[in-house]
Amino acid sequence: MKLSPTKKIASAVGILLLSQATLANELKVRPGLWKSTNTGTNPMTMQMETKEETECVTKEKATISTDTFTKEMKQDWNCNTLKDELKGNTLSIAVECTNQMGKAKLVGEFTADGDKTNSKMDMEMNIQGQSMKMSMTSKAVRIGDCDDAG
Repeated sequence: MKLSPTKKIASAVGILLLSQATLANELKVRPGLWKSTNTGTNPMTMQMETKEETECVTKEKATISTDTFTKEMKQDWNCNTLKDELKGNTLSIAVECTNQMGKAKLVGEFTADGDKTNSKMDMEMNIQGQSMKMSMTSKAVRIGDCDDAG
């Protein structure tokens, strides 16, 4: 079957748009056991809290991208990426999301430098007329390999 020139162009544009959607900028981190210190606003109390976590980062989870931070949100929200920029080892993102309840904007910067990472995220939300601002910083360091149970 021979495609008309219009259908060929539409097909090419569709393929280009699809490929662009999957070409998000990514930062790679080394798989292994990572310890992070996260400081952020507790949305219930609006007080700053610090929490330490240890996590086994597998090969499948060793990539940081805009989708890393919006994957769960996109289940209930319609999100548009405003900024997805990789300069050296720093990823800068901005995402705006809306749904029937309101809107949210996430702005963040993530740096991966060998066996350590740093990040800062700010989020503004307006849900049913209620405004909320939250911030979070995170520092993580790779502390070794994961054990067999991790």
